[in-house]
Amino acid sequence: MLQKARARLPQAHFLIHDLRQQWPAELNLRFDRIVSGYVFHHFEDGKKVELILDLVHNRLAPGGKLVIGDIGFETLQDWQAAEEIAGSEWEKEFYWTASWMVPELQKKSLRIVYKQVSFCAGVYCIELPDETRKAGMK
Repeated sequence: MLQKARARLPQAHFLIHDLRQQWPAELNLRFDRIVSGYVFHHFEDGKKVELILDLVHNRLAPGGKLVIGDIGFETLQDWQAAEEIAGSEWEKEFYWTASWMVPELQKKSLRIVYKQVSFCAGVYCIELPDETRKAGMK
């Protein structure tokens, strides 16, 4: 995927980092966009929030956005319906539920938009509110 991304956007800088590991010194930069695809469902919700807060407050440039595409559902009922459809092929992971995650991140003073893009996947776009960015506050 990284090779394909570099071919499509040669002017962009792409990096791979294992979120379970210490943030490498060479990546102590601020980014306009941080994009994650199908990674966060490996973390429990509390860890998701912790990682998101670190990325938004410590890794994004002013006006930057964190975009996360992952297995996710609007509601717990949607999650249960997908699990029923998948049957024995369902893998037990820490899937997102937007009805819980969006308010939880809003409580942390983040601006967040969620869009369900298929019956089992969604995209979160997360950023600091304008007034927080202008003040340079965390």
